[in-house]
Amino acid sequence: MASFPLFGLISLAVLSNLGAAFCLFSYSKALADASLRAWTGTLTLLGPAFATGGIVAWALLMPDLGEIPTSWAALVGQLAPGLSYSETRDFQFGWTFFAACIIDFCMIITAFCWMCMFKRNDDEELEVAKQAAADRAFCDTLEEERALGFTKASEFAPGYGATDD
Repeated sequence: MASFPLFGLISLAVLSNLGAAFCLFSYSKALADASLRAWTGTLTLLGPAFATGGIVAWALLMPDLGEIPTSWAALVGQLAPGLSYSETRDFQFGWTFFAACIIDFCMIITAFCWMCMFKRNDDEELEVAKQAAADRAFCDTLEEERALGFTKASEFAPGYGATDD
């Protein structure tokens, strides 16, 4: 049960990083909109926040697995004297915990670099206005064509062997 918060929050971290990458691509290639820039920054910062939250929640909720062999050894020691158990390590987390911490640290560095290097496009408002005008012109053209009746597929496609009766 202690792994569910970790799984959920790491999944949210992955989704927020993918969303940040999509917004950044859209901002740089399609439209330099201030809202895309804001979403990119927010999602970039949420990625390491979710990952850190998942790691901390897992570390706090994880039961001490070192007690399980000790309790089994005590039970076996009562049933069969002479068998003993001694703990060989004190740290309850495995190497994956350290890997998750290193990945989380890299995500934090990435978010910091993003905040330092990604700057606002100077023509942000102009590009948004141009795109909005182009969208309006495209919609107006579609409405004019629809009003003239050009949207019927039969007017453009030949009959190909069918009679026009």
